[in-house]
Amino acid sequence: MNDVKRVRIGDAFDVETGSTPSTAVPEYWEDGKIKWITPFDLGRLSSTYIRQTSRKITEKGLNNSSAKLVPANSIIISTRAPIGYLAILAESMAFNQGCKALLPKEADSIEPLFVYYQLKTKIGEMNRLGSGSTFKEISKEKLLTIEIQLPPLRTQNQVARILDKADAAREKRRQANQLTEQFLQSAFLDMFGDYLNGRRKCTWKSTKDVASFIDYRGKTPRKSAFGIRLITAKNVKEGHLSDEPKEYIVEEDFEEWMTRGFPRENDVLFTTEAPLGNVAKLAKFEKVVVGQRIITLQPREDVTSDYLMFCLMSKAIQAEIQRRSGGSTAKGIRSKEFAQVKIPIPSFSKQQDFAALVEKTESLRAKQKESEKELENLFNSLMQKAFKGELV
Repeated sequence: MNDVKRVRIGDAFDVETGSTPSTAVPEYWEDGKIKWITPFDLGRLSSTYIRQTSRKITEKGLNNSSAKLVPANSIIISTRAPIGYLAILAESMAFNQGCKALLPKEADSIEPLFVYYQLKTKIGEMNRLGSGSTFKEISKEKLLTIEIQLPPLRTQNQVARILDKADAAREKRRQANQLTEQFLQSAFLDMFGDYLNGRRKCTWKSTKDVASFIDYRGKTPRKSAFGIRLITAKNVKEGHLSDEPKEYIVEEDFEEWMTRGFPRENDVLFTTEAPLGNVAKLAKFEKVVVGQRIITLQPREDVTSDYLMFCLMSKAIQAEIQRRSGGSTAKGIRSKEFAQVKIPIPSFSKQQDFAALVEKTESLRAKQKESEKELENLFNSLMQKAFKGELV
């Protein structure tokens, strides 16, 4: 990019801090029409523009607090809990003290979308500038010092359009992946929902009768920068295993830790606490260590892994798991209580039909994931080029 000006945020924008009207005064909130942004709202966004908020305030609330109404196309940033959520206002809105709003001083020379994408590359810097003992916060004074590039408006528009198209493609692929996940849950309910709600009769068995249990207790194995992968409760999501966080143990501890049994392909993993009730499957064979707070279920001959996993994820069985759980701070379930949870056992051939559907869908999802990764790499590459002047 030629003729690029390097300026501080404070040179190009007026920065406003938000506020919260008193929650003790109902008139500030009841039947409010003014959209009021919090970091929570920004964290839920999957798009560039913010159009809805979880709460609204009244004119009286706005006028009797330090809250400010800022115009459409202002850039909003969460500056604490956490630092770095970003959006552009689709319309005029107010916001709380966990956010800052950037209002261009010369609107006819700044494209908000260009600055929005550039600020995404500055999140690390914002966090480094943050301070605080309870949670990090970047002050207005430090935010003003962050340097950005401002090429001519035409260049800003060109770069913003390129990045926005790449970002939109990435988001569409992400949404397609979510729809694929929802499809399997819907298909499971179509095939087995009547068994779960009792409209169709079948045998019900306790989880201990349909699967062998392996749970691990004792001294935590030594962590390592490399070695054998450690699967913790944090890796077990709803229906899949996450690669993050990546943790490993030293190989010498493997045999000692796994004395209760070794996980195998198609085993089902169930988290007993922190979080309670997440379920995933070991879809392929790999030498892994299963950590504490996870029960490994090895299905017996009358239950498929896919049926067991989706059954445990269903609302009906999750409700039973919750009912049997305990704990005042964080809910958890003991192995002997989980062993008593009962699930319906429809015909094995019907379960196999569902397993075949899962296999086809997972194959499609693997291709989608690869496509999503490629689009993510493309977007990141474009972001790097954009702010090195290589896009136009």
